Amino acid sequence: MDKDEAICNLLRWFPDQPFSVKDISDERIPIIAGLLEVGAPTLHGTRTQLGKRLTAMDGYQCSANPHLGATLSAKRIPMEIDPRPEVYQIQH
Repeated sequence: MDKDEAICNLLRWFPDQPFSVKDISDERIPIIAGLLEVGAPTLHGTRTQLGKRLTAMDGYQCSANPHLGATLSAKRIPMEIDPRPEVYQIQH
């Protein structure tokens, strides 16, 4: 599993902005899923497993340059504000 490379890719795709797994394009899902060793027979299943993996990585700090110290945060936003199940953000 290459968490640091996954963080670097996500930070490049979503620089300093919140995102959900649904915001990751269908073309990019296999890239992140491969780095985080997530796999399922369907795209929907892969997205579900990827969301679980990212949530489990809450608080993970990247140890690779150029994003040394970038931290992944998983945030649950109240349903009445945003119905997405989990929102992530990488801060550095």
